[in-house]
Amino acid sequence: MSAFRRATLASIVVSTALTLGISACSSSTGFTAASAPTAAPTPPGTLAVKPASLTFIGTGAALATTFTASETGYTGAFNESDTCSGIATVAAGAAGSYTITPSGAGSCNVTIADSYAQKAAVAVSVTVTGGVIQ
Repeated sequence: MSAFRRATLASIVVSTALTLGISACSSSTGFTAASAPTAAPTPPGTLAVKPASLTFIGTGAALATTFTASETGYTGAFNESDTCSGIATVAAGAAGSYTITPSGAGSCNVTIADSYAQKAAVAVSVTVTGGVIQ
């Protein structure tokens, strides 16, 4: 088979593979066709947290506060990550509800993410004041 015919055959194989969405197709000439890129799925809504910030003066379970994450039309689970080690603990509750309990002075962020890689953050600030009452 001539080089021209092999190149033409390879071109047809590559074109057909891309049109059919085949992930990989190899011809005897050594040409390989990869599948065409697919668009990322569109999230159903915008991920939001309420409130977007929490400020605590003091520590302990009595000051624990809840925030919620929501996204219209979203039915998946949210993922939580935070930078709050030594400052606050974060506990997931039902249906996008999270409880933050202040445990030490400082500032941190709690980030909530959906399966579409959308993220929303809650800024947390904890102030501990000291003093002697006489």
